[in-house]
Amino acid sequence: MVVINAKGKDNQAHAELVSSVSTIDALYLSASDGEIKSDTNQRLNVTHLSTAKHLLSVEINNGVAPATNQQQADTEMAISSDKLLDLAAFIKLIVDHSDYTLEAGQTTLTLLNNKTKSTVNIVITYLTQNGAIDSNGQQSDKYKADFAQAVAATLKDPKVMPGIVNSMIVGRSIITPLVQLGQPLYSGDSLSLNADGTGFYSQQFLEINQSSKLTWQLRDNSLTLALTAHTMDIRENIYNDDYLVNEVGFEKSLIDFLIEQHQAKKIPSATFTMQVKTSSLAFQLVSSANNVGQVIASRTATYSIDSNWLSAQGWTGAAAITTITTNQPNSVLFNAGLKTIALTQADAVGTWALPIYYSVADYFLNGEQYQANFHDLVQLHNDGSTTTKFATENISWSLVDGVIELNQDKNRYRYIPVQDNGFFYTTIVEYYQDDQLVHRFVKPIAKQSSSSDTFNASLVTKLPTYLTPGNLSWLASSFDRNGKVLPNNINGYWFKTDGTMTRITATDKNYRDICTDNTQDCIANFGPHSNWELVDGWVKLYGSNRRHTRSRFWLPLASANGVTSVLEYSVITGTDDPKLNDSYYIKARLNTIFEDDLSQWSSLWQNSALNDNPNKAFNVTLKDQDGNTQQVTLIHGMPFTKEAVVGTWIFDDIDIKNSQKYTIVFNQDGTGTSVCCDNSFTSTITWQVDANGLLNFIETDDEGNKYIMQLYPIIHADFKFMVKVNTPTGQEESINAKVLVNGTKQ
Repeated sequence: MVVINAKGKDNQAHAELVSSVSTIDALYLSASDGEIKSDTNQRLNVTHLSTAKHLLSVEINNGVAPATNQQQADTEMAISSDKLLDLAAFIKLIVDHSDYTLEAGQTTLTLLNNKTKSTVNIVITYLTQNGAIDSNGQQSDKYKADFAQAVAATLKDPKVMPGIVNSMIVGRSIITPLVQLGQPLYSGDSLSLNADGTGFYSQQFLEINQSSKLTWQLRDNSLTLALTAHTMDIRENIYNDDYLVNEVGFEKSLIDFLIEQHQAKKIPSATFTMQVKTSSLAFQLVSSANNVGQVIASRTATYSIDSNWLSAQGWTGAAAITTITTNQPNSVLFNAGLKTIALTQADAVGTWALPIYYSVADYFLNGEQYQANFHDLVQLHNDGSTTTKFATENISWSLVDGVIELNQDKNRYRYIPVQDNGFFYTTIVEYYQDDQLVHRFVKPIAKQSSSSDTFNASLVTKLPTYLTPGNLSWLASSFDRNGKVLPNNINGYWFKTDGTMTRITATDKNYRDICTDNTQDCIANFGPHSNWELVDGWVKLYGSNRRHTRSRFWLPLASANGVTSVLEYSVITGTDDPKLNDSYYIKARLNTIFEDDLSQWSSLWQNSALNDNPNKAFNVTLKDQDGNTQQVTLIHGMPFTKEAVVGTWIFDDIDIKNSQKYTIVFNQDGTGTSVCCDNSFTSTITWQVDANGLLNFIETDDEGNKYIMQLYPIIHADFKFMVKVNTPTGQEESINAKVLVNGTKQ
């Protein structure tokens, strides 16, 4: 692998940059007349961006520089655009800005080439030592401004940025986002550009497809699109006020007004319709290899709420209209959009999961019909007829040049397979009305070849193996280089032979308090125990709360390499409103189910509530204040977490002395108060959750007496906790008991 190093001089003597170019063989083959130029090979430009790309590639490749072009492509595509730009901008500040200096003899490479620390930690340490980050981890306003200027200058520099050229995009589809190899692309935007500067764009949001004609041009080293008539209605929750005010830009007074009207029951639903009109898109290429690119996607859109609807609710303020531009780092796949697989009649006949336009009842719209392109279970028969599960229209099918076409009255679907993933196809779906192309979007499709009999064998597992649905966790950025889900993206189920199951989810650094050891991230167990069973070949997962029962269904379609594709949908049965029976919540879609092994994160697993089976039985001797004892067998409940404890609780008989209820307030800082006996006695407490998930607290009354208590969560028909109470030796008021109690968090 050819690597070019460059060293600055004079006032930039501290600047040492590097660029990984290519293998010698590849360079020789790409040379024109024996000469390689930077205008045809951008990697010959040694810049702060190429340096950041090289450093992060080495870091992600276990400290070793990539040795082949393929290795180089794999590692660079595993680097997120935002992380790459962050490091490049930092290097630019060190090289060009007089306020960011290095020690004598130190260079950019000697600073950042630290084998024992990550580049992120090196940068944070440098900025902290130089006053750009304070003791609370907050960046100074000056550094924020300097950094923003460095990013902007980087993006506009054609010698630094790879740039998008016509050959990448004309006549091609840009499918976004990039997914983990071997996983289906759940949805994606389709962009078709013509050589004359026109094109067609389809966007998919929550199964709704919106398409628009466009004009395009390459400008300022990026691709810019001007869209026409690209509008979309989005249902938004009134109580998502932080997003609506701080990100969308609506006036806080307006959102506060809507919340007040809903709480006063003057607005029946907590959701409202927000109109979004996208006027322009821009794609700035950061790096690319093998038809895959990392980009910064910029979107300018106008958000509005219908003025007539607002007036009807009593709003007399200004119109709710705001225009914002957002930037999103993303990975995209440059694909010609042409079929690469030609199906035969024998291939096509059978049962498929195919997206079709149909309507379902929506739980959050009070059972109203919701129309969009959802996956359906479609049987293609030899005579050209079909049988569907959800769509009610008469649909016929045919095979045209190896492509499945469905005909639905005057509407037509074409499913163009562009990638064979072994058990599903990544497919460009074209939707026509009266022979006019209306939408062109990306979906996976799969033919059924598996059954629940084969799938059932892998359902029942024991830790540290669990099943997880792919959902959106199959995004490439959610996986490590070995194809394993990153710890903070774990989202799965632990199935048991008794028909129960437990949801398994990972926390991230912002929610460490949910762990039994607050010092590190961990895998945590959430929610009540749910159940599963097999029903007519479908795997049914279900659970209930006081308002409704939600059931999720998986129909196994096909399996390959330990991954099973399923058709998935959910229904909610509303117990408080009979009209919501069988109202769809998750509309039918293709999903993937795969087993994963938690032992790869053994330290995290050992630190989690899942390390000890919550259903484990234990024997205990109960003892009341009079000394009476009873031998019982109890079942451990879910361990306490600090997050779950903080708040106000009502306990029965927690001091074992009377039948009065106790109100105990557990503060975040480990202090609290205990009030009992019709507010006639108030005590102070200190508390903590120990490593076993038990709640320990010491109550001190106004006479100085202390009561040492330990609460065990249990699974029991009549009680929620077992409490152990002791008093210090020598204290006149003495208790030594272990009894069952109840407690409820308010």
